[in-house]
Parts: sequence; C-alpha cells; structure tokens
Amino acid sequence: MAKIRYTYNQETCKYEPIIVTPKAFGKKAMRFLSVCFLIGLAGSIYFHFKYPFLDETLQLEENAQLKAEWQVLNRQFTRSAEQLTALEKNDDHNYRIILDLDPLSSTQREAGVGGREKESAGISFPIIKYVYEKSEKIKNRLDIETQSMQQLKEELQKKQRMWASRPAIQPINNKDLKQLHTIFGMRMHPTLGYVRPHNGLDFTAPMGSPVYATGDAVVMYTVILPMEM
Repeated sequence: MAKIRYTYNQETCKYEPIIVTPKAFGKKAMRFLSVCFLIGLAGSIYFHFKYPFLDETLQLEENAQLKAEWQVLNRQFTRSAEQLTALEKNDDHNYRIILDLDPLSSTQREAGVGGREKESAGISFPIIKYVYEKSEKIKNRLDIETQSMQQLKEELQKKQRMWASRPAIQPINNKDLKQLHTIFGMRMHPTLGYVRPHNGLDFTAPMGSPVYATGDAVVMYTVILPMEM
C-alpha cells in the first residue's frame, strides 16, 4: 500500500493529504536528474585528469620507455663519435706524418653530409631526427676514415718495400776495398767512351772478394768483364 504524506493546514486545523500533481512531479524529477548529471559530470572530469584511462596510461609508459631508449642510443653515438675523433687525430697527426702524407681537411672528412640532412627533413620527431642525423654523420666519417686507413695501408706497404731496398751496409768489406769511385751523375763511360749518367758507386776489390747484398737485394751471380772490347 502506497504511503500517503500529510501536511497541517493552519486554517482548518486539520492534516490534509499531500497530492502531487504531474507538473510538480516533473519539476522534482528534473531537479533530481540535473543534480545527478552535474555530480556525474564533475566526477568524470575529476577522474579523467586524476586517473587517466588505461590505454592512455600504457601509451604514456611506452612513450617514456622509448624516450629513455633513444637517450641511451644517443649517448652511445656520442661515445662512438668521440672515439672516431681520436682515431682521426691519430690518422692526421701521427700516421700521415710518419708516411709523409698530407692530413685530410675538414671538407674531405665531411663530404656527403648535406645529402643526409635532406633525407632527415621528413622526420617530424625532434629526438629521432637528431639521433638519425648524428648516426648518419658518424657513418659518413667512418666511411672516409676507412678509405684513409686503406690509403695508409697501401702507402705503408710501398714505404716498407722502399725501406727494405735502401742500402744499409757496404757491399765490400773495408779490408778488401782497394778503391772507391764516388763520381755520381754524368761521367765518361770507361768502355763506351762517351758521357752518360752514372747512377751508383764503384767499389774496387781483389778478385774473389766476398760481395754482400744490401737492402733486400740478392747476389745472383758474378762475372768478369774484359777491360778492352
């Protein structure tokens, strides 16, 4: 049985039942729904900023993890660039000086960098673009240094052959040496009878004296030439 609410009428001094009209009921219902809506909206806004949605939280965590990994990668590239710089300095100021080669200029070492920057123009994320450009510059410098090392290797092999063929000892023992002709350059050929270049020294020693090979030379044979043709 529905409960009936009463109100006291001071004029009649009686309790009279409260009759709710549809219009009054509608007003009360609208006020109740409005209050519920405002409370719900306020709660939704509060929880939205205080407690983000799960998928958004996961995306934020993933984004933070990716940023941390890019920072680690950036530090690794920085260390690699420092090591490469030290190698370039040794190349220019040590190896090339020893081998009588000119050091590479900054223009030569940075050749081709501009094209890499054009390729990175389409990258919209600053940290990715920065690390990409740094990695491409290191790669380009490494390619140049690899070519330089190959040049140094070839030059070293050439120098080693030259150093090995450089005379280091006298081919005739001093006790066997009778005469040394030191004329080097243009002179009269003793057999042919005309002036021609003389590109060496003449050591005179008794027949049968030992002859020592200097540098990387080898004494293949000896021969006695007549003084008169």
